[in-house]
Amino acid sequence: MSQPTIVNNAVRVGDPELLDDFLKADDVAPTQPSCSPIVRTPDELINPPDGGSSGIVHPPQQISQQLMPPAKPTVWFPTMAPTAPAQPLVLPPSMPPQPQSISGPVGLSDSESYYELPGFDTMSETWQNDIVLPKELVSGLIHMGTKTALVGGSKANKTWSLMDLGLSIAYGMPWWGLPTHQGRVLYINFEIPPPFARKRLRMIELAKKPTDNRHRADFVLWNLRGHAAYFALRIDQIAQQIAQGNFAAVIVDPVYKLLGARDENSARDVAQMLNSLEQLLAKSDAALIFGAHTTKGNQAQKEAMDRASGSGVFARDPDTMIILTSHLEPDAFTVDFVLRNFPPKPPFVVRREHPLMVRAADLDPEDLKQARTGQRARKPTPTVEMFLSIFPTKAIGDVVKSSLGNADISRVFKERDWDSGSIKTLKDQASTMGHLVMKPQAHNHQRFILAEVLQVLEAA
Repeated sequence: MSQPTIVNNAVRVGDPELLDDFLKADDVAPTQPSCSPIVRTPDELINPPDGGSSGIVHPPQQISQQLMPPAKPTVWFPTMAPTAPAQPLVLPPSMPPQPQSISGPVGLSDSESYYELPGFDTMSETWQNDIVLPKELVSGLIHMGTKTALVGGSKANKTWSLMDLGLSIAYGMPWWGLPTHQGRVLYINFEIPPPFARKRLRMIELAKKPTDNRHRADFVLWNLRGHAAYFALRIDQIAQQIAQGNFAAVIVDPVYKLLGARDENSARDVAQMLNSLEQLLAKSDAALIFGAHTTKGNQAQKEAMDRASGSGVFARDPDTMIILTSHLEPDAFTVDFVLRNFPPKPPFVVRREHPLMVRAADLDPEDLKQARTGQRARKPTPTVEMFLSIFPTKAIGDVVKSSLGNADISRVFKERDWDSGSIKTLKDQASTMGHLVMKPQAHNHQRFILAEVLQVLEAA
């Protein structure tokens, strides 16, 4: 057998998945990764023995000096249209390419020899031409063809929220109570291992309870964990593929994976990355939506748009910013909006009701979680017995009338000036002691009922 040889770092990235495919797949991760490293001879690369199955070819460093590159190396990228075959794209012989320095206008690489800018518009033409606004993907929040950043701290359920947003658009269902316009969605996952991404999407779909499954093919998952560097280098080719997929929205989660070795605190580096991402929209009317992190520490004393970590470009560049800030109540977040193309939208609160975040009309958006200090007065925390005393002690018709929901419990705590931060702990303690039972309801709502009252209802 001839010595193994790598030909110019040829790379093949696995095809994206339609929602139907991964909803049928097993939850367990495959024992053998679908994109495992392979070493092949030049003949095998030109005529793959497996008929061109998906894989990634990486050059072993120890033999890199012995390699002889062919004249025309090939890189395969997936085609977004579900029925179209993958199309080969030819890369220059110097693969893997390094990020190029920008000597001309920001966003244009040295390799681009010609770029046509839009023409001028006089004020007369401004009045003569009809104004056609892009469709609103999310009412009062996101237009097609614009950029949106969903910003939140670590473990703020950003990925869950973005997946919920993507499925809501694909199915034409409300998101956090806001109407959506149905359209195809491409979800580019750079962070979550594929089996867990599929599992999360199943859980969200089951919780949202769509009336039918005919829009499953309108949600496309592209698992690129470990491939962010190659994605960033081939933005222009990928933009062509996205345009062919007729997507209404492209969700990139998380965006920091595309920074690579660049500095997130550098305005120049962040602007360059966001300009390259903007190329995804150049040949498409799709909205670009991405997840970003807030700065470390408590966010309550900062303006909403100043909570994004890294360069201020993260706050200035998007057309829409959705900012999640920890609320005083556990598992709840105040949602603030910074909007360029819409009228101001008042903040509201969402509460975690796994696997969704749902509007919590009973909570005040101004009650943000504060930094703990020795001088801060704390509200009293009720005992378990005091907590149980707020629940109905008699069976009244059915479970709903004989129980309390999360909003009811929060209202009682506010009326009695108790520490709402203790609600979750008290629920857990009362349930562990066998005194309190959680009963799931429609639309992923929860009701809490005393165990002895539930026994009476079930015996009736």
